[in-house]
Amino acid sequence: MIYFLVVWLLLGISCLLIGTFLLHLFKADDFERQGDRFIIAIWLGVVVLCLSCLSLALVLPISPLVGGLIIAGWLCVASLSPLTRTELLTFCSSLSLKKIIGFLTLALAIAALTTQQIVWFDTGLYHLGLIRWISQYGAVPGIALIHGKLGFTSSWFAFSAPLVPSFLEDRVGAVSNGFLFFIALVNWLIFLRQSFQTNNRLSDWFGSIFFLIIISAYTFSLLTNSAIIISFSHDVPVNCLIGITAWSILVISHSSSSNKPDSFGSVYIIPLILGTGTATIKLTALPLLLTVFLFYNFSNKFKIYPFVFSVILTTLLFLPYPAFSVITSGCPLYPSRLMCFNVPWLVPEFINQREVKQIRGIESPVTKPQQISQYEIIFKYLTSLFQKRLALLKNSFELQLIVASFISSIFLSFWMILKYNKDKNITVKSKVWLILLGNFGTIFLLVNIPLLRMGIGYFIMIISLFIALNGYYLYNHQVNQLNSVNFNLKLLDKNKNYIPFFLLGVVLIFISQGETRHRLLLPPKLPSVELIQAQVNDISYTYPNNWKNRCWVAKLPCANVPIRYNIRLGDSSKGLRGGFVYTPHTNDQ
Repeated sequence: MIYFLVVWLLLGISCLLIGTFLLHLFKADDFERQGDRFIIAIWLGVVVLCLSCLSLALVLPISPLVGGLIIAGWLCVASLSPLTRTELLTFCSSLSLKKIIGFLTLALAIAALTTQQIVWFDTGLYHLGLIRWISQYGAVPGIALIHGKLGFTSSWFAFSAPLVPSFLEDRVGAVSNGFLFFIALVNWLIFLRQSFQTNNRLSDWFGSIFFLIIISAYTFSLLTNSAIIISFSHDVPVNCLIGITAWSILVISHSSSSNKPDSFGSVYIIPLILGTGTATIKLTALPLLLTVFLFYNFSNKFKIYPFVFSVILTTLLFLPYPAFSVITSGCPLYPSRLMCFNVPWLVPEFINQREVKQIRGIESPVTKPQQISQYEIIFKYLTSLFQKRLALLKNSFELQLIVASFISSIFLSFWMILKYNKDKNITVKSKVWLILLGNFGTIFLLVNIPLLRMGIGYFIMIISLFIALNGYYLYNHQVNQLNSVNFNLKLLDKNKNYIPFFLLGVVLIFISQGETRHRLLLPPKLPSVELIQAQVNDISYTYPNNWKNRCWVAKLPCANVPIRYNIRLGDSSKGLRGGFVYTPHTNDQ
């Protein structure tokens, strides 16, 4: 736990400083309240560090030393800004002993929960493997040939790579996802407090509801065997950033100053950076990227210079993702076969097909028979996809929940637009973008991978907005009906000085009991697994003795199953750093 607390403290300060610098750089004065600036700065810092780590991983391994240098470089740049230094000093001066104790209590409680042993299947299957490849070698040509899922690029794995140093050996905990859970809880407390102040906004209510659902869902998962928060799953940052980006759109839409567009619409760059950065974490954020791109250009009335600027900025920020993916698999949007390069390490088509089938439950149409038109292939594929989804719907409660959420979202979308159309305090544009994002994202996930954990940020978008709109309207227009709520808040406010100290005592007592105290310094060891040594041409590798087992932190390279196709080292003089190449055999599969 102590390791987690130290890392979180360094990350929190770094992200806050980097994000504050960007707010001043883009003159994002629409985030004028201290709570709003704290929230957006932290998440901007996280996104920027993700992008920086993935970009540098193209040429360097992202070891703890390199990761530290990346942060140090950003801090040096940020500290050169007098406005950034002034704001940071103002924030520090606002801290009291009570707030510090409150932050420490939350951090201790979350560290106690997230330092449990990681058992999440995908983390052992490929998350940790890809993190260790990035940490030790950076981007390696053809590692998807060793294990198909190592071709799944994510800037979140690059961000996590320096946080899992080799000296920890197999004592690895969910340090990065734990950090996100901590700042998500802090964000929710800020949203909640601002929701019941006189200058409350729709964005406060939305943030409160959205993150209440997210935090509740992840907390509930801690009580089950599906504790996704205790993993390195990149679904967690994507879902959180979907909410934060939507919240930032509401903040900007509320501000009167944002109605005066400048040459590039500086404040609108903030959602664009967040959305593009999120897409480099996982491609499930593509609907978010499209939404913020449209939001930027609609806000600037599609003027030519802002449009060109947004295209260039989006391309530059997103470029490390396809570049890294081409190096690891030969395909910029792996596992899609779209625009793959004819390089020696290009993964064979059957690997792409296998990964796509595992994601969608159906093979993609990649081969065009001579006597069948491309339109017929696509039609048959879409028909088959619809039949697969319909069959799954009958037996999957999860998919039934998603479909029910989507149908209710459609009705709620029309209801919100019609009901609040004439309310001057709730502008139409502050709703349309979130409605578009929620529905577009849900459709995207239903077609591609209908899993609740991968798209909960989209699925709860419209219901969160619906509850927020009603709560905001009720509180501001019918305050007399909420006297009991105000009374309870005032009663709580009178005793707030004692609450952090009481909670800290409870947390310390909990930590000192049972098995929690055994992970006071470091997280517990990862699950053990028996590995089998194997050889293919000049490559020595291992794989688990049972397909239900995972590689975890096995010595690289580690495959999930025996390799049955012909691969070899790309450059034997460089060893693993030289990557791998593929030579097809007629019996490859």
